Amino acid sequence: MKRFTFIFTYIILMAIPASIVLFFVYDLINIEALIVVILTSLFIGGILEIWAVKQGRGDKFYIWEYSNKTTLGKKILGVAVEDLILFLILTPIFCIAMWEFVKKYVVTGNIPLKIVLPTGLIFIFITYFFVYRITNKNKK
Repeated sequence: MKRFTFIFTYIILMAIPASIVLFFVYDLINIEALIVVILTSLFIGGILEIWAVKQGRGDKFYIWEYSNKTTLGKKILGVAVEDLILFLILTPIFCIAMWEFVKKYVVTGNIPLKIVLPTGLIFIFITYFFVYRITNKNKK
C-alpha cells in the first residue's frame, strides 16, 4: 500500500474532482486546445521537474526528490513516471474544467457563489484530511 501513496494522493486530490467537474462541463471543453495545453504542460513542466530533481540535495535551493518507497520506482530522467503523467496531465485538465464550471454555473448565476465556496472548502478539507491520514499511516 505504501508504494502507491503517490498515485492514491493524485487520484483523490485531482482525478476524482476533475472527473466530477468534467461530467458537468465536458460539452464546453475544446479538445484541441486542451491537448495543446497538456502537451505544453508536459514539455515545460517536464523540463522544469527534471531540472529540479537533478539539483539534488547539494544545491542550496534544494527543491525535491522522489522516494522509491512511495512511488512505483519507475523514473524518466529522475522524475517519477506517475508524477509526469498524473501531475502534468491532470492539473491542466482540472484547471480548465474548473474554469469552465465557474463560467457555466457561477458567473451565470445558476449556482450561487455562497453555495459553491463552502462546498468546495468542505471538499478540500475532507480530501486533504483523508490524504494526510493515508500518508501518516505509511510513515509508521
